Amino acid sequence: MTLRFSRKNECFANMSGYEGLGADLTQLGFRIKEKVFRNVGIPTCVGIAPTKTLAKYCNHLAKHYAGLKGVCNWLDLTPQRQAKALACEPVSEI
Repeated sequence: MTLRFSRKNECFANMSGYEGLGADLTQLGFRIKEKVFRNVGIPTCVGIAPTKTLAKYCNHLAKHYAGLKGVCNWLDLTPQRQAKALACEPVSEI
Protein backbone atom coordinates (compact mmCIF):
# COMPACT_ATOMS: atom_id res chain seq x y z
CA MET A 1 0.00 0.00 0.00
CA THR A 2 1.33 3.41 -0.95
CA LEU A 3 0.21 6.42 1.10
CA ARG A 4 0.33 9.96 -0.21
CA PHE A 5 -0.55 12.93 1.97
CA SER A 6 -1.79 16.26 0.68
CA ARG A 7 -1.79 19.71 2.25
CA LYS A 8 -5.51 19.52 3.07
CA ASN A 9 -5.17 16.78 5.70
CA GLU A 10 -6.01 14.18 3.09
CA CYS A 11 -4.40 10.85 2.52
CA PHE A 12 -4.65 8.71 -0.58
CA ALA A 13 -3.74 5.02 -0.51
CA ASN A 14 -3.21 2.94 -3.63
CA MET A 15 -5.19 -0.23 -2.91
CA SER A 16 -4.43 -1.92 -6.24
CA GLY A 17 -4.24 -5.66 -5.84
CA TYR A 18 -6.34 -5.89 -2.69
CA GLU A 19 -9.37 -6.98 -4.75
CA GLY A 20 -7.50 -10.10 -5.82
CA LEU A 21 -6.89 -11.04 -2.20
CA GLY A 22 -10.62 -11.20 -1.54
CA ALA A 23 -10.32 -8.24 0.81
CA ASP A 24 -13.53 -6.40 1.62
CA LEU A 25 -12.46 -2.82 0.94
CA THR A 26 -15.52 -1.38 2.68
CA GLN A 27 -14.69 -3.22 5.90
CA LEU A 28 -11.08 -2.12 5.52
CA GLY A 29 -12.38 1.45 5.22
CA PHE A 30 -14.26 1.06 8.52
CA ARG A 31 -11.13 -0.33 10.18
CA ILE A 32 -9.03 2.60 8.89
CA LYS A 33 -11.66 5.08 10.13
CA GLU A 34 -11.73 3.43 13.55
CA LYS A 35 -7.93 3.26 13.89
CA VAL A 36 -7.43 6.90 12.90
CA PHE A 37 -9.95 7.96 15.53
CA ARG A 38 -8.51 5.67 18.20
CA ASN A 39 -4.84 6.49 17.57
CA VAL A 40 -5.00 10.14 16.46
CA GLY A 41 -8.32 11.29 17.91
CA ILE A 42 -9.55 12.77 14.66
CA PRO A 43 -12.97 11.77 13.34
CA THR A 44 -12.57 10.93 9.68
CA CYS A 45 -14.41 9.55 6.68
CA VAL A 46 -13.18 7.18 3.99
CA GLY A 47 -13.91 7.27 0.26
CA ILE A 48 -12.95 4.26 -1.85
CA ALA A 49 -12.97 4.38 -5.66
CA PRO A 50 -10.86 3.53 -8.71
CA THR A 51 -9.67 7.15 -9.19
CA LYS A 52 -8.58 9.91 -6.81
CA THR A 53 -11.38 12.16 -8.04
CA LEU A 54 -14.07 9.57 -7.35
CA ALA A 55 -12.43 8.65 -4.02
CA LYS A 56 -12.56 12.30 -2.97
CA TYR A 57 -16.21 12.49 -4.03
CA CYS A 58 -17.00 9.28 -2.12
CA ASN A 59 -15.35 10.83 0.93
CA HIS A 60 -17.61 13.86 0.49
CA LEU A 61 -20.66 11.57 0.32
CA ALA A 62 -19.48 9.64 3.39
CA LYS A 63 -19.28 12.92 5.33
CA HIS A 64 -22.72 14.18 4.33
CA TYR A 65 -24.92 11.06 4.28
CA ALA A 66 -25.35 9.47 7.70
CA GLY A 67 -26.56 6.19 6.20
CA LEU A 68 -23.04 5.54 4.88
CA LYS A 69 -21.63 5.65 8.44
CA GLY A 70 -18.50 7.45 7.29
CA VAL A 71 -17.38 5.05 4.55
CA CYS A 72 -18.40 5.10 0.89
CA ASN A 73 -17.07 2.48 -1.53
CA TRP A 74 -17.89 3.41 -5.13
CA LEU A 75 -17.48 -0.21 -6.19
CA ASP A 76 -20.28 -1.31 -3.83
CA LEU A 77 -22.78 0.97 -5.55
CA THR A 78 -24.92 -0.29 -8.41
CA PRO A 79 -24.68 1.68 -11.67
CA GLN A 80 -28.05 3.24 -10.84
CA ARG A 81 -26.83 4.35 -7.38
CA GLN A 82 -23.62 5.69 -8.92
CA ALA A 83 -25.65 7.79 -11.37
CA LYS A 84 -27.90 9.01 -8.56
CA ALA A 85 -24.86 9.87 -6.40
CA LEU A 86 -23.35 11.92 -9.22
CA ALA A 87 -26.67 13.67 -9.87
CA CYS A 88 -27.31 14.63 -6.24
CA GLU A 89 -24.35 16.99 -5.87
CA PRO A 90 -23.17 19.94 -7.95
CA VAL A 91 -20.25 19.36 -10.31
CA SER A 92 -18.15 21.69 -8.14
CA GLU A 93 -18.04 18.94 -5.49
CA ILE A 94 -16.31 16.53 -7.84
